[in-house]
Amino acid sequence: MLATVVNRMCLELPRDSEGRRIVSAHPLGEWLVARPVGSQTPRLLGALSVVAGFEIVEDIAARHDRKLWMVNGAHQALALMARRANADHRLEDCEDLREAIRNPSTAVRLGHIHNAMNEALRIKHPQLGESIDYGVKHVAAYAEHPDSVARVLSAFRRLELVPFLDALDERIAAPARVCSKSGLSIEPFIHVLDVFLELVANIDAFEDNVAARSTPISVSSDIGVVERFRAMLTPWAGDVVERRTRYFAQLLADHREAYES
Repeated sequence: MLATVVNRMCLELPRDSEGRRIVSAHPLGEWLVARPVGSQTPRLLGALSVVAGFEIVEDIAARHDRKLWMVNGAHQALALMARRANADHRLEDCEDLREAIRNPSTAVRLGHIHNAMNEALRIKHPQLGESIDYGVKHVAAYAEHPDSVARVLSAFRRLELVPFLDALDERIAAPARVCSKSGLSIEPFIHVLDVFLELVANIDAFEDNVAARSTPISVSSDIGVVERFRAMLTPWAGDVVERRTRYFAQLLADHREAYES
């Protein structure tokens, strides 16, 4: 099995009258496959080389990190910022990521995040070169292709929050750790963290807010969530780790107390 990276904005649409699946895909995309060991390229990979965007690469790990941080991480940060503007899910236009990216302040903030991620990539994968143009192209794609905040934040669920924290760890905390270790600014990543905490403070911001309001949440399960949050911040967030962790734990406790009352 060869490592691969698939990168394309793709949205499933309602099926047609005959039950056939309809998918909308943005033209920007890439399909990368690690070069197999040995001098000869397998016939299948040679045949696939005619596919637009297909490429056999030597540095699949670097390309994977670039896609995970610059595309998935930025996409998740954008969705969090959009949800903050519409934490109660009341305005439909705020749930469209195309509208979110057209907000000048949001676009500027996303640029800061991309610059920080670019620095992390330059440190971890110096052979990759600059990745800013790569990020800018995908920001443009966000404004061109329909996508919803709800889809990107589908794992932002109060009753099962650890998978979302896992994704934040891979996409936001990972480049933050690289920047922190090298003495570079982590402010753009702290901003994403604080947007996340603002949303946690409002139980209506979660995708499963209805179920979360009517389901008892045990202290023991929340302890695991808090520890996962703490682990995500360590070691990159420095002196804010304990303060933000205590605040996060209090927010979860507030949810439990609201149910009990």
